[in-house]
Amino acid sequence: MTPLTLEAARDALSYIPSDDRETWLRMAMAVKSEFGEEGFSLWDEWSAASGNYNQKDARDVWKSVHPTGKSGSVTIASLIGEAKRAGWTEPQENLSAQQIEQRKRKAAQRREEARKKAEAAEKALDAAREEIAKAAEKIWDLASEEGKSPYLDRKRGRAFGVRFVQRAFIMVYRGDPDEAERLSIEFITDPDKFRAFFERNKTEKRPIRFLKVGALLVPMRDGEGRLRNFQIIWGSGKKTFLRYGRKQGRFHALGALMAGGLALLCEGYATAASLHMATGYPVVCAFDAGNLPHVARVLGKRYPNIRLLLCADDDYLTDKNPGVTAARAAAAAVSGHVVIPQFPLDRKGEKLTDFNDLANCKGAGSKAIREQIEAALADAKWDGTKAWLQGAKSAQSVMPVDALVERFVPIDDGTGKHLFDLWEKRPVHRDQMVALLPSGERFDRVKRHPMWIDRGGYFMRQIGFDPAGNDPGVLLNTWSGWPVRPKEGKCERLLELVQYLCNRNQEGEHIAKWLLQWMAYPLQHPGGKMTSAVIMHGPPGTGKSSLWKVYRELYGEYAVVISQRSLEDRFNADWVDRKLLVVAEEVINRQDMFQVRNELKELITGSEVRINPKMLPAYQQKNRINLVFLSNEDMPLPLDPGDRRYFVVYTPPPLSPSFYDTLWEEIEHGGIAAFYHYLLHLDLKGFRPKGDPPRTQAKKELLDVSRPSEEQFLTEWINGETPHPFGPCAGMQLYTAYNRWCRVNGIRFPRNKTQFLNRVSKMPGWVSGDKGRYRIWSDMTYSGEQTMRRFVLPDPELLKAHDAARPIELDLHQWLTNCYVIFQSSFEKEGYGA
Repeated sequence: MTPLTLEAARDALSYIPSDDRETWLRMAMAVKSEFGEEGFSLWDEWSAASGNYNQKDARDVWKSVHPTGKSGSVTIASLIGEAKRAGWTEPQENLSAQQIEQRKRKAAQRREEARKKAEAAEKALDAAREEIAKAAEKIWDLASEEGKSPYLDRKRGRAFGVRFVQRAFIMVYRGDPDEAERLSIEFITDPDKFRAFFERNKTEKRPIRFLKVGALLVPMRDGEGRLRNFQIIWGSGKKTFLRYGRKQGRFHALGALMAGGLALLCEGYATAASLHMATGYPVVCAFDAGNLPHVARVLGKRYPNIRLLLCADDDYLTDKNPGVTAARAAAAAVSGHVVIPQFPLDRKGEKLTDFNDLANCKGAGSKAIREQIEAALADAKWDGTKAWLQGAKSAQSVMPVDALVERFVPIDDGTGKHLFDLWEKRPVHRDQMVALLPSGERFDRVKRHPMWIDRGGYFMRQIGFDPAGNDPGVLLNTWSGWPVRPKEGKCERLLELVQYLCNRNQEGEHIAKWLLQWMAYPLQHPGGKMTSAVIMHGPPGTGKSSLWKVYRELYGEYAVVISQRSLEDRFNADWVDRKLLVVAEEVINRQDMFQVRNELKELITGSEVRINPKMLPAYQQKNRINLVFLSNEDMPLPLDPGDRRYFVVYTPPPLSPSFYDTLWEEIEHGGIAAFYHYLLHLDLKGFRPKGDPPRTQAKKELLDVSRPSEEQFLTEWINGETPHPFGPCAGMQLYTAYNRWCRVNGIRFPRNKTQFLNRVSKMPGWVSGDKGRYRIWSDMTYSGEQTMRRFVLPDPELLKAHDAARPIELDLHQWLTNCYVIFQSSFEKEGYGA
């Protein structure tokens, strides 16, 4: 593909609306990746068309976005794809090969500069986040547990684990991580020095955070409980965070969280306080709608089997209701449930959206909150929560030695450093047990304990993941049971969705039946491993992710969604250990990821999988993982020509919005348990878990686009679809033609010469390499000295079929001379722009 000019990019951008913030950010990254700082005026001009354009915001965002780095890669292809979907057509330019090559070199140089800058900035940002975490600890010490907040007074909330700014101070940022500079933080706490600093800073213009008296500080902690950032709520109600601090996955908990327990999850702190005051339940504040799914996943991982009730903000005045949408997504990620505040009056367009508004609403108050939460828990069959909580295993800070000996079992691995946690059902480092010992106790006391001695230990090979419970070799089972109970009910919309997704090529009935059997088999046979995997790809918005979200909920902690980063990380325990279902979203969408595809083969068909956790020795586990690949791309995963592993579905366009509304309504009203019941009772007659999946039309199409580049080129050459005549030619000629073909067709990584000619030599009836050495003349006069050349001679029968066999009147050397000269002249013809 010829690199875009700025003008072509401007034309493409004109087709894309700039109102959606996510699209706006992606386009910034795409333009920056291709044009560097040169592209700002282009992107800014496009941004200005938005109704909520802010020049300062645009400049700050442009400075902070990095097209490549730890979080992934966005290129100009994102812009081109978005524009084409909106109707843009790429301009056809009549450029010479030299012009194309020059443009490509410049584009490659810009991209490399952007990549290096992004990597340096990512590294600086990582270090900056640690500096912000240290600064947060300092701020925590400077703040007070007691104080007043005008914001809390207006919201009628109380302080739960927050702090107040009682003495003003200034936080000064030195260094810009966005420019790969090292960040350092300076605190000015003496009020007598404030004036001098502000005067000095008029010249220095350093970014600052001036924390005034009355500001409320809400701590933002990670899953390990470490303070990483703050939400600062000013008296006016304005909210902000510490610059460069991470927000994603950070939260504040009001009350104690525990594995297997209940927690309410909401957006803002005032809402969390109202919920906690009204119900007494633990409440988690995620700070905004976008962070709800991230926090839900962190909580699900940190507190296994935790039951999360998502208390949504009903953003009914905002397009697409982001509060409810995000709450549903978070609930789907962790098998949670959603409750939306119901107001006892007509809101008449007033901003009454959350449970804090309900608490302060006339005719509602804490009583209404309590009633609505209890009703939601009853609908979720969690109505016995309080009694159930009392018997749950809660997280501990200190445990008696007797209790520790009951909880932990020694593992005999030759190091003495590892134990098995019977509560969490997983191997852990010995330090975890030591950290729970009472003050003054030592691990020697544990080793002298009679139960520790009498019970003995276990080998690492005796630890296993055995959902069926019938493996005699597994003595310490990491399986905890299914998280969802089946219940007969309505799941017609889910089944209708399956039928529709499978029916693009009118194969629906047969294909949908097989897919449902594939989904049902591991539920009817816990731990059942199939030697096939599902690829479901197609346009966005069709419901494919929704279907598999529902299916994942049946597995709870034994299902996981992975990304490209997961596959590339050498530590894999978080997505391989104790997993029955792995859903991979957009993990392989680049031509250079064929090696990852080969690694996936072992996960699909291998009998064992290697677990490599951090800080623990690697070990083998029986492979019980079944895989699903989801993608919006036309080529989600390259397939081998004779593939027998993948079942491929290409989905039709989305159905009407009303269908998806009724689908989600069904899901929220018992659809998941009903779908589970349906799958448990589905007839599996004719289904073979180790058999080949049906060969769908979508798979045939994917196989076509997955063919290696050399095979595609040779097919087109043989069929006369290239500028080069089919027939004998020098190996170097054919390889040069192949390289030009790859360049024209946008193939980034052609085979090298040895690989290419080796592939040619293995074709039946073909001759190449040393066996194809012949002397020829330099032209068709057949005069002068002859030169030795390595020829590629196609199969004689193929030559006859394409009228390319040797004429009777020419001897072999004359014929090969003619072929060489004619093939060489074809490089001068039109066709490849070269």
